[in-house]
Amino acid sequence: MRILNAQYLLFLLSGLGSATPHHRDPTTVITTVTVTVRPGSEASPPASADQKPTTTLPVSARPEFTSSASFRSIVLNTTNTYRAQHDASPLVYNQSLAQFAEKVSTSCEMKHSGGPFGENLAIGCSDLDGCIELWGNERDEYNFGKGEFSKETGHFTQLVWKNTTAVGCAARFCGDGKRWYLVCEYWPRGNVKGQFLELVAKKVAGKVNVRSEASGVRDGVRRRPMVVWVMMGLVGFVVLMV
Repeated sequence: MRILNAQYLLFLLSGLGSATPHHRDPTTVITTVTVTVRPGSEASPPASADQKPTTTLPVSARPEFTSSASFRSIVLNTTNTYRAQHDASPLVYNQSLAQFAEKVSTSCEMKHSGGPFGENLAIGCSDLDGCIELWGNERDEYNFGKGEFSKETGHFTQLVWKNTTAVGCAARFCGDGKRWYLVCEYWPRGNVKGQFLELVAKKVAGKVNVRSEASGVRDGVRRRPMVVWVMMGLVGFVVLMV
């Protein structure tokens, strides 16, 4: 595969689920990635010369990040497009989950919170739906017949986990001032060992084209981000064509 120049660098990690709510149970936590999310309580969260020069908004001023209404709308539209294609009910937006995600985002560090919710993280985002698409398009690598967790597909399986009913997210402008850090929390948490065959369905409808459905190709450019996976102390590079 020819390595293409990346517009932005995404570091993706996925929260893992546990079948035991009140204490860590090593037999039920999938540990194939560096970070595992510790189980928490089961308490439900409370929601040309002649041409005019082309101009684009700076990353920091994109409306999906600066408008709460746009942010929530894109999170739900993009997430629920994938869920509908995998026979999962649409999620509702939960403000308590969003508040938790906001606290996690304050560190600007790619580190899981260890909280009681399912958790997806991404950094280097220039647009919101593009980040969620990267999570969703991990389905190309998922083995639906085997039905197991893998480091390459953990964001996708949480995204379309049938038992999950709510999502709340937060984004923070971090690092060199050129990238957004996106945190999404899910309830109930997904990626529970032994439940993948039942709760992650094969694609049942729709053609994959979330970007055009949700918000169009950004600035007339199709993104070609490079995704960096960090696991077991090693770094592997995968180039995704978006």
